[in-house]
Amino acid sequence: MINIGCSIVTPSKEVKAKDKKMTQFVRYIWAGSLGLTSVGIAMYFFNKWVVSLNDNNLKGRLFRAEFIVFIQGVLGCVSYFVWRNVANIFSIKKPSHRNPESGCRFRSDTGARIWKLVIAAYFCLAHGCYLCNVFLVQTHPHMYSIVSYFMLGFHVQMATGLVLVTILNFFIKLVSDQTLRHRAAVMMAVFYAVTISMYGFYNTRKLPTVNNVKIPVKDLPQNLEGLTITHLSDIHLGPVNGRREMVQIVKMVNDIQSDVVVIVGDLIDGGLNELRKAASPIKKIKSKYGTFFVTGNHEYYALEVDEWFSYLKSVGVTVLHNSNFHLPKNAPSSQQICVVGTDDLEASRIHYKDHGFHLDKAMEGCREGQPVLLLSHQPKAAQMAFTSEHRIDVVLSGHTHGGQMFPLVIGAYLANPYYVGLYPHGPNSHVYVSQGTNFWGIPMRTFTSREIAVITLTKKV
Repeated sequence: MINIGCSIVTPSKEVKAKDKKMTQFVRYIWAGSLGLTSVGIAMYFFNKWVVSLNDNNLKGRLFRAEFIVFIQGVLGCVSYFVWRNVANIFSIKKPSHRNPESGCRFRSDTGARIWKLVIAAYFCLAHGCYLCNVFLVQTHPHMYSIVSYFMLGFHVQMATGLVLVTILNFFIKLVSDQTLRHRAAVMMAVFYAVTISMYGFYNTRKLPTVNNVKIPVKDLPQNLEGLTITHLSDIHLGPVNGRREMVQIVKMVNDIQSDVVVIVGDLIDGGLNELRKAASPIKKIKSKYGTFFVTGNHEYYALEVDEWFSYLKSVGVTVLHNSNFHLPKNAPSSQQICVVGTDDLEASRIHYKDHGFHLDKAMEGCREGQPVLLLSHQPKAAQMAFTSEHRIDVVLSGHTHGGQMFPLVIGAYLANPYYVGLYPHGPNSHVYVSQGTNFWGIPMRTFTSREIAVITLTKKV
């Protein structure tokens, strides 16, 4: 008989501590995944119920509440990630005065407490930015709105910086046994966040870039050869853009002296009473054939679309509400193009009154053989228009902002069939997607710029 001896090895305290940390980490992941899944399911059914409501005022309040819950949930995850990595970099370990024999325990000195207070303050500003949309929409942006939304952008950049230094550490570890010390890595992330945030803010203070684009159009009437269209989108009058920005834009538009001016959605982020004075410079826009407007998704978030329609008509803007306009107005049909405007896709999703993306209705009256210029806020609408049976020669859109800033540019690129600039479609059609004349919310632009596009139509040979 052969006896086989066995010995029991007791795990060291260090191994046990690592196992405990790993267990806690897995629990965090499991709890977070379960929580997000539950919230996602709840919000899906909540959204379905809200959409079915007929009271648009109630619907608007519930949509805003839903958005706040969603954005606070996302920001909560970002804040947890940032706090865990950043909060304790200046903390020190000191012996306990109560029980010196117990070894060292965690203590924060005055500098570390101030550091944590600074982080907590900027967290509060970032989380509270959406309150500006409720209480601080006015003619001129309130300083708190600008600071609060700036901190939201800084928050995004801080999290991005931490991810980037984590990736850097991963590659350093591939080629050596050492990695960046935690405090050094965090300070690199802070430097990145401060630098990119200030650069992005500087870009929003600059005037829009004027981009000249030529688009060939099949069967373009000879009298419209060289027709110029000033293309505006995503002006976003609201908590961080006001009358000053509108005056600048109108001056630039009038200096261009184009034949047509189009505003392709997201003009406002608030109600008519709050933004009437901010929007009033629109009445001073000058062009040969007039100014045209279609809705964007943010007009439907404000839920005063009909009131804005009435106001814009009163200041001389032609509102295209699933309708069209023959240009020039009094010319024979053989010498006209059909300018078509559709409501934004969001109107269909939230069932806003009789609004919606109704291309068939919008095309009624466009004569056979006429070139068609479609104004529609979202590039996805352009994709839908091209798959329809209608002739569509040129689509002017906006909405994407070019992603506005890194890393959101990645999501904007992946989420939209057309991202930024001019795209051909088939042998005779084109889409132009503007980066936006202003910006939404966060006063930062990186790898993008404010834009006024001047579209010149030429006859395709």
